[in-house]
Amino acid sequence: MEERISLTAFFPAYNDQHTIEGIVRTAAEEMRKVTDNFEVLVVDDGSKDETGKILDRLAVELPYLRVIHHERNLGYGAALISGFKNAKKDLIFYTDGDGQYDVREMHNLLAELRPDIDLLYWWLPQINFVAAPVNVPRSDNLLVEPDEPAADQLLKA
Repeated sequence: MEERISLTAFFPAYNDQHTIEGIVRTAAEEMRKVTDNFEVLVVDDGSKDETGKILDRLAVELPYLRVIHHERNLGYGAALISGFKNAKKDLIFYTDGDGQYDVREMHNLLAELRPDIDLLYWWLPQINFVAAPVNVPRSDNLLVEPDEPAADQLLKA
């Protein structure tokens, strides 16, 4: 652990009662390997199952966890906006709360960080990394919904 970073891991969640606790705990374990200055943020996007209750229970137990509840399902884009707007740390890692991607792979992204890199993007199954210097200030009206074509555009920049 050379240079200390501050890191938010956030997870948009919708009806993820079977996966969300494991993701929260695993993300914290992984972040502890690189920094003590971290938080886990989960955006519960109006789940109809027990996701919200599980998160509220965990938030009492885990001081690094913050939960945002949307009263109704606002959709994936709104959950991403809530996560980005409410992340308090310098670096932001996110993936879905359904366990589709293994948060233990976070170290692959962190290993690619360099002073000249502002954005890292990684998608599966190709295991491709995009590292690009960008000059995009954090903004309330910024929404980047990653997809392969967006990553291709970054590579052409």
